[in-house]
Amino acid sequence: MIGSSLLVAISCLAALMLNTTTARADSVRQRANPADVNFVLESHVGSRPGDADRTIGPVLRQFAARGYRATPSAVIKQLGPHVPWPGIQDPDLTIENLRQQIEGGYNAWSTGEFKTAVRALTDTFALLRRNPALIVVDTTYQDTVFKGLVALGLSQSRLGKAQDSERTLRELIRTFPSHPFPKSTYGSEAETFYRAVRKTYEAESRGTLRVNVSDPKAVVFVNGQIRGMGKTATADLFPGLYRVFVQVPSTMGRLYEVEVKPNDETELAVDWEVDSALFVSSTWVGFQFAGHGARGAEGRLAARLAQTRGNAKTVVVLGVAQLQGKATITGTLYRTDDGAMIRSGTVTVEGDGPASVEPLAAFLVDGEQRAGVLVTRDEAPPSVRAEAPAPRRGLAKLVVGAGALVLVTGGVLFALDQDDDGSRFKYRDTAPLGVALGAVGAAAVGVGLYLWSRGGTRESRPLVAIGRGDLVLGWHGQF
Repeated sequence: MIGSSLLVAISCLAALMLNTTTARADSVRQRANPADVNFVLESHVGSRPGDADRTIGPVLRQFAARGYRATPSAVIKQLGPHVPWPGIQDPDLTIENLRQQIEGGYNAWSTGEFKTAVRALTDTFALLRRNPALIVVDTTYQDTVFKGLVALGLSQSRLGKAQDSERTLRELIRTFPSHPFPKSTYGSEAETFYRAVRKTYEAESRGTLRVNVSDPKAVVFVNGQIRGMGKTATADLFPGLYRVFVQVPSTMGRLYEVEVKPNDETELAVDWEVDSALFVSSTWVGFQFAGHGARGAEGRLAARLAQTRGNAKTVVVLGVAQLQGKATITGTLYRTDDGAMIRSGTVTVEGDGPASVEPLAAFLVDGEQRAGVLVTRDEAPPSVRAEAPAPRRGLAKLVVGAGALVLVTGGVLFALDQDDDGSRFKYRDTAPLGVALGAVGAAAVGVGLYLWSRGGTRESRPLVAIGRGDLVLGWHGQF
């Protein structure tokens, strides 16, 4: 009976140790798989430092060399078709600059200087599309935009650029579907051309655009025209590219380019908390926070961004700072299912940038700790990340496990002991053997703990507590 119980106990403990080791190995392989990290973002409090390209550039190239989407162009591609561009991408530009440039292009068209008009107006409308926040608050600017598009389309037609001209007039019709085209202002030839393009365009099937913003205070503009608050649904739209500008009061707003297809419904879902913190440009992509407190949401926002734009399992976020006059880079690896931090480390950028930051990439990718990386958080200590435990730690586990079994067996024998009260012919005198086994088991556990302390870490160790009338066996940390 006792032998059977002991065998069952040994089998259960062996199975537990095997399952724990297997689970740990699977966890190691999952954390070390570079394909789990799809892209890398930056994170800054306030304005991005002027020397960030020099300091962050080398580490971004280290991630790119490992197959990660780390460069701005690669990250923008990862974000998909509805990239949240800032409402103002050219800070030095003013609405008066745009107005003067459009007026100059219009005057060039009216005097027959078509090349000058095309060159001036093409550049001006490229700026206008990049900075919608400048014009949406000024409704008087719409007439200026209308006549600028007319002048551009007609100038392109006069230069024999038929496709460019039709493309410009289609944009004019999408932006101002109900605006009259006065013959007295642009001439009968221009009106005939405009009506021909519109007739062809109107023969095409229409589409629907739905915009849903998580913040109900958001004002939604479509091609510069206000459409609603928080959400909007616009049917019977001409097919083509539309610029959706979303702005919450006191913010810069975000610009999205959305393709409306004929006989189809296009939806733009805006997670305002994420998109308003995300800064996208040709030079860098990442989060920009107003203060250090707001930066506490970095992991959660990165997780939501990665989930909705690429289904990544993890995402890396990099930040720069100055420490004792030297630039430092902190990298953090986040899980995207819950936004939890997996590991984080900091390096000081020395004279040879690539050499000093390469260990940070290695640490974040597969947990490899090298000299020069100050580890601020690591979910899995180096000994746990190893594919096999150190020999001394393996021996410690074996000794502790065996000692615990012997100790438990001694306790069982002691409990089964029967006192000789003269009422029976035979009785179980197992207490002496139980005490002896208990002593041996306790000694074995002690030896095992000693071996563990010599070969392990404080974050992961066995625990044994012997109290009055009970015995507690456990493990602190990862087994």
